[in-house]
Amino acid sequence: LATPSPAVSVGDLSLASAAQLQLSPAFHSPARVGTVRSAVFNLVSTILGGGMLSIPFAFARAGLVGGAVLLCAVALAAHQSVDALISCARRTGAASYADVAQLAFGPRGRALALALLVALTFLAMLGYFILAPQLLLPVLEAFVLRRSLGTLARRLARAGLCALALPACFSRT
Repeated sequence: LATPSPAVSVGDLSLASAAQLQLSPAFHSPARVGTVRSAVFNLVSTILGGGMLSIPFAFARAGLVGGAVLLCAVALAAHQSVDALISCARRTGAASYADVAQLAFGPRGRALALALLVALTFLAMLGYFILAPQLLLPVLEAFVLRRSLGTLARRLARAGLCALALPACFSRT
């Protein structure tokens, strides 16, 4: 990738604009400092994600040695991908996946990156909408209500969980 100046334009977006600097502060900016609360939230949500169920399944299918090798290979691939994206973003001044893709592959690359990002977040949201009720409703029935919910009550509880999670799905950050 060529190294454009920080004031390069990506489409109609000027990367050096004040709004962009506010939305994506510099790496060492005090605005990027996270809190313990946000770190704990991110770790817990990652731990309780779909991986909690899929990793044991993968180990059961691949065996202990095969599962460990596959887990290490996927972790290494994820690490290399993140390093490459960060390096490209820092060298070009790009502030998003779409900006990096546009600088590397043109407008079609940007469109593909955005389409893949939408598909990924939609499928993750769908997975949580399926998993959350399956994991939380039995706990609710056993410890809070101390009785079994009927079909209609389970559907309403499922809809309530989805309604609680939906605003977070549309968050820009």
